[in-house]
Amino acid sequence: SSVCNLKCRMCPYLGVHQDDSYLTFMAPETFERLLPAVKRIGAVHFSGAGEPLYNKNLLSFIDRTRAECPKARIDLTTNGTLLSRDVAEAVVRNRLEVLKVSIDGATAETVQSIRRNSDFERIVNNVRRLSEIKRERGSRYPRILANYMMGYGTYRELPDFVRLAKQIGIEEGGCFTQR
Repeated sequence: SSVCNLKCRMCPYLGVHQDDSYLTFMAPETFERLLPAVKRIGAVHFSGAGEPLYNKNLLSFIDRTRAECPKARIDLTTNGTLLSRDVAEAVVRNRLEVLKVSIDGATAETVQSIRRNSDFERIVNNVRRLSEIKRERGSRYPRILANYMMGYGTYRELPDFVRLAKQIGIEEGGCFTQR
């Protein structure tokens, strides 16, 4: 998806998001043409210039990938705002290897000032629910990772974020520096 529900301060695609001619979703036909390559490669990472969960076909793409490629590594990067119960159940059922959530702070004020239009509490609750669904189903997957952008003073909240991440079920994280 090149469509996104946020307007992140550091996003290199803001221009894309403002030009309707670029706002598209991967079509099912395109996905079907790519699936043989996924079979050969054995891995697929669902991401994009926008929020992948905006694509109404994403869950069927994940289902098809797992059905056609039972041993494939399937990963997803999301901003977490659209990580509903249905999505959480689908990613657990399909044994996604990794689900990365981009979150840049330990407080609503910080996160929402960077990832404009986001809802910090919703993201936290969505990740917590995914973690609970994993526990209920006795699943190791997906591993829940955080993409934490170090910029706009977020380094000050990193210790608090590490504690929060542990509480909500984030298992690992990576930090990126905004220049």
